[in-house]
Amino acid sequence: TIRSADFQARHLLLALDAGEPRRAAKVLCHEAMSLAVLGAPAARVAAVDAQAATLVRRLADPLLDARLAFSRGMNHANVLRAGPARTLLDEAERILVERCRAPWYDLALVRYWAVQILVLGDAWDEIDRRLPRYLADARAHGDVFAVVDCTLQSSRGLIARGDLVGA
Repeated sequence: TIRSADFQARHLLLALDAGEPRRAAKVLCHEAMSLAVLGAPAARVAAVDAQAATLVRRLADPLLDARLAFSRGMNHANVLRAGPARTLLDEAERILVERCRAPWYDLALVRYWAVQILVLGDAWDEIDRRLPRYLADARAHGDVFAVVDCTLQSSRGLIARGDLVGA
């Protein structure tokens, strides 16, 4: 929306003015994703993505690496390229789990969208394999948002396969 674009632009300017490159990198990753969702020309999305990638590489911060992979995965998902989206979202998850400390919000977000991509691909067996692990992680870390999300995702999968009683 116009309001969110304005807020995002202000966030980027404030981050640059404050000399906070990590915030600027985060905003650029999000901006590339937002532009793709809003239907901006691919060249514009690619230009912002390239700026984000340059800054992310320079900063060598695993959380930013994960956010860049997430942004790129969502850009592919936006144009229904499920294969590349799934690969990038799985990469974002791997980075968050293996290289970041307490990334629970980001992890829940990445996992949510990874499941959405699997739903689009009708990959119910893979969803059934992942959701119990996601739910166990969420419970272990007291992440109520992720617990609710996993429960809803599981119920949705059962309904999609006709198991209304199990849902």
